[in-house]
Amino acid sequence: MFKLIAIGDNNIDTYAASGVSYPGGNCPNVAAYAAINGYPSAYIGVAGLDSFGDLLAGGLAETGVDVSHLRRERGITSRDVIVSREGDRTFTQYDRSIIDAFPLCFDEGELDYIRSFDLIHTSIYSTFAPGAFDLLCGLGVPVSYDFSVEWQQEFTDQSGEEYLQELTPLPPDFLESVCKKVDYAFFSCSNVSEEETEALLRRAVGFGCRLAVGTRGMHGSFCFDGHGFYRQDAYRTSVVDTLGAGDSFITRFLLTYLDGARLLEHCTGTLPAQGGFLPGDLGDYRQKLVRAGLSQAALFAARSCQVEGAFGHGRLL
Repeated sequence: MFKLIAIGDNNIDTYAASGVSYPGGNCPNVAAYAAINGYPSAYIGVAGLDSFGDLLAGGLAETGVDVSHLRRERGITSRDVIVSREGDRTFTQYDRSIIDAFPLCFDEGELDYIRSFDLIHTSIYSTFAPGAFDLLCGLGVPVSYDFSVEWQQEFTDQSGEEYLQELTPLPPDFLESVCKKVDYAFFSCSNVSEEETEALLRRAVGFGCRLAVGTRGMHGSFCFDGHGFYRQDAYRTSVVDTLGAGDSFITRFLLTYLDGARLLEHCTGTLPAQGGFLPGDLGDYRQKLVRAGLSQAALFAARSCQVEGAFGHGRLL
């Protein structure tokens, strides 16, 4: 069965109103959602030797994620406090000092472990030691990457100067340098137009990634595979908490698309003696595979909005 490993950031989300804390962060969420969908998954990252680190490790393990390579260091596990202001969710008091203090690097044993997976997922919020990210991208395992909202610094953006000032500073040509190395790129595009979203996805694939997806919350999602654009509406649902909705979308899309791509590779690799498939048939399959991935991703994202916290496991700490 398809196996996913998420490597990088983590975060504990504490709700100010209730005091309840939930395990999360892009990479742990993706690993957890893969497990929830019945796929073997693992997480590698750095957490503190504190109760928040215990919550992260315990929540993932209870969900079915392999945390045998989770690193625990002295320090405070990355976390933030979420407050509600006029109905809008705001992240405050964000502390990721432990992630920056212990950048990820890998020995040969860990690299062999990572090679046993079918997909590596990471994010812009992850911190790697010099050369470590390039090493991951050179293992021969496909890599997916979440740019979140941070990509907007490189674009001629319409979301407003105040919004851009809140983003993490990026090196010049960061988008290009990452898209040249990864296979699948994901972007949060809720703050920009459909036209800007399409331009971004075309740009990302032009830099070298196989496929790019932009999510726009309740306005749906877009995908560009180098051949055509695809659009998917969001599914309406009764919302309990939208935390992790984007990560759940990413996970379900990757699982559906890559499982289907593996089947295509298997079938086309075993039938050349019989003439194989016609190119038009293969193109039709790929198009339907993208559409199936987007549709299932939207449905699973709607489902995740019915859970408090990214994937539950809240505790009062």
